[in-house]
Amino acid sequence: AAAPRGPIGVLPHPVTPRDRSTLSTLATSFHYVPAAANLRDFSLAIGSPDIPATVAVLEDSMRPVGLVVKRNLQEHLAKLYWRDLHLDDPISAHMESAPHLEATLPILSAAEQLLPDLTKEGVRYFTLVHEGSFAGVFSSLDLLRYLTRIQQADMDLAKSIQGRITPTRLSFEAPDGIIHGF
Repeated sequence: AAAPRGPIGVLPHPVTPRDRSTLSTLATSFHYVPAAANLRDFSLAIGSPDIPATVAVLEDSMRPVGLVVKRNLQEHLAKLYWRDLHLDDPISAHMESAPHLEATLPILSAAEQLLPDLTKEGVRYFTLVHEGSFAGVFSSLDLLRYLTRIQQADMDLAKSIQGRITPTRLSFEAPDGIIHGF
């Protein structure tokens, strides 16, 4: 992908096939900012409603090094004097760490791998990479919603199968001549 025209870039299209069983399906943000970008320019851009909750921070090689959670940064910017002290900082000084996962990894394998992160309080964010380059961002909520849909589909299928099975009545004649059924 080319360098962004402003402080925030957007991948022009998903960089991996959107296979329904891989993590690429869960990506909800394709926005990024260069690690050397100025916090002043970035802070002006994040006020736009088009900017999602998270923006990946990338090296020049398009490899993710962290991310910025819009809400957290806006809370800092609202603090008295914080803005004045930090506006000339590079955005990388205010990014949060985020695990990188291969976008082609099967979702269920990733869910097992991310289980410790899913049990922590709050929303966790993860960056996706494909062949070492940024491929999107997803959250623990995105993963949990996907797993919930799978579980619901499994329960619906089980209910459908159970409804198709007709119980056969078995009966036998006891020595006392009475027919018993179950």
